[in-house]
Amino acid sequence: MTINRCDYFDGGLRSPANADLAIGVDRVLVLAPLTGSARPSRRPRYQLARFDPSVRWLLVTPAGLGPWIMDPAGIGAAVRLGRAQGRRLSHQVADLWG
Repeated sequence: MTINRCDYFDGGLRSPANADLAIGVDRVLVLAPLTGSARPSRRPRYQLARFDPSVRWLLVTPAGLGPWIMDPAGIGAAVRLGRAQGRRLSHQVADLWG
């Protein structure tokens, strides 16, 4: 897309989460609705694993959505699954932020 003669593109074209751009931080929380990529180096888990071992990180991806992740008919189920996952992960998120 071009706006005022500047070209813009969806960051998802580069990587599903662009986790590798979180340079110079000590904690990273990545919420990645999609994680697949033809190139492994663009996948969030691969990018996070390359951080310095002192960097604490947590990758949150959808749990149990199945093949209908982009189907509007699945919104209700996605909301229920997301809330349940949020409750399960709340302690890990709290621990990450200290």
